Amino acid sequence: MKKFLVILFFASFIFLFNLDGRTLENQDNMRFAEVGREILETGDWIMMHLSGEIYVDKPPLHFWNMAISYKIFGINTFGARFPSAFYAIIGVAGILFFSYIADKGNQKTAIYSAFFLLSNYAYIIYARTARIDIEFSVLFSLSLISFYGGFIYRKGKRILLYSLFWFFNGMAFLDKGPVAFIALLIIILFLLINRKAADAGLKILVFTFTVFILTVIPWILLLLSHNKFDEYIYMLKTSKIMTRRENFLYYFYAFPLNFFPVIIFTSITIPFLWKSRKEIYGNSGLVFSIIWFIVYFFVIHLTSAKNARYLLPIFIPCAFITAWAIQKISFKNIYHKTETYCSLIAFIFGVLISITPLIWTIYKKEFLPNAVILTFIGLISVLYLHTRLKDFIIFTCILCIIGFLSADIIKTSFNSQLSYNLKLYNLLKDKNIKADEILLYKTDPEVRKKLSFYFNKLLTQRDEIPSLSANTKVIITSPAFLDNILKIAG
Repeated sequence: MKKFLVILFFASFIFLFNLDGRTLENQDNMRFAEVGREILETGDWIMMHLSGEIYVDKPPLHFWNMAISYKIFGINTFGARFPSAFYAIIGVAGILFFSYIADKGNQKTAIYSAFFLLSNYAYIIYARTARIDIEFSVLFSLSLISFYGGFIYRKGKRILLYSLFWFFNGMAFLDKGPVAFIALLIIILFLLINRKAADAGLKILVFTFTVFILTVIPWILLLLSHNKFDEYIYMLKTSKIMTRRENFLYYFYAFPLNFFPVIIFTSITIPFLWKSRKEIYGNSGLVFSIIWFIVYFFVIHLTSAKNARYLLPIFIPCAFITAWAIQKISFKNIYHKTETYCSLIAFIFGVLISITPLIWTIYKKEFLPNAVILTFIGLISVLYLHTRLKDFIIFTCILCIIGFLSADIIKTSFNSQLSYNLKLYNLLKDKNIKADEILLYKTDPEVRKKLSFYFNKLLTQRDEIPSLSANTKVIITSPAFLDNILKIAG
């Protein structure tokens, strides 16, 4: 178990390191960050708001977590991204537990599974943003992991784990709505296929449904009694939610790209998995993982709204299946003949990846302390892995992690070019301009969201020709409407 704690510590470093390096305008989503901030400004924890208007696109859990994070860390980039990073760490703990019990106490499977999850592109990238998707995927996964734990355990543990299934499923519902119920389809199909379904304690599973009700109902009742509920229903009916469209085959190429580099190991194991299908059928953990992957992938594939982020909930079963199978394949004959060359190439490649952020800062002539820290940690890790651990799979995963973190450092250097509204905020702040002294006239809605976040106060916006008050010192508008402002000013 000491190894598991080391992995969790390593995961914490991965997801928290340089978390506030990029601004929220640099490849992120400030809409979510602003909704969380407006909870604190309005004091309304039941009805979400964006730019002062009722926000119906998502349930409240992610924004509650953001508001709590702001209370602890302040209203800033780190506070906005911390919930995603925190849940990503919990997700690593979840896959360690699931892989360990699903492969009957095999620590190596659990360790490989964790590193496969940690090193894939989409998981590490979205865990370091203010988006909702990592949080939902972890809650969704924890619900299924809890069910499987209840399925294989007996007596008191079953009641606890089935209760946790409904609790996490309720939390997933509060995070992203009815999509959480896909977990029920996965469970139903698994029970229909599994020979031991009669011993699954279905009465306990049904009885513990009360946990789901207790998790979800309080918010629903408070929402129903809210004085803006009628307006909320109207907005819900008229708003266009999940508008992103992709072609029908989108997920078939989006999944390999976002599950990189683990998809390479997964591809290697496919022939073995097919040959071992009888053995797999006798392993309930593998059967459950395969059903989890197929059902979820099939359901979201049929929806018209598609996005690579929606694939995140299948990363845990894929990582586990790959970790189980990769151990069964022998690379000894191939590796033994080329061991010296492979080891040397991997070491050189690791050093090059590790020094990339430092070289970039020298090239840009911009000192970034985190680039120096990452280079130092990367070189130490590569040296240790090369001389002591000598595990090709873990070595590959860690190289990819260092590479992704290096890319994040490089993105940090583009803050000044991408963060237009932050530059405007800093300019106004330097001139001691307060939020109450600013008027937005026919600006892009994104400008209001971002400046309101930076000022920690919802700025006043007018779409009609405004009358200037004595308190107004700055009017922000687009060049197209500048003549209107000049007429008012006389």
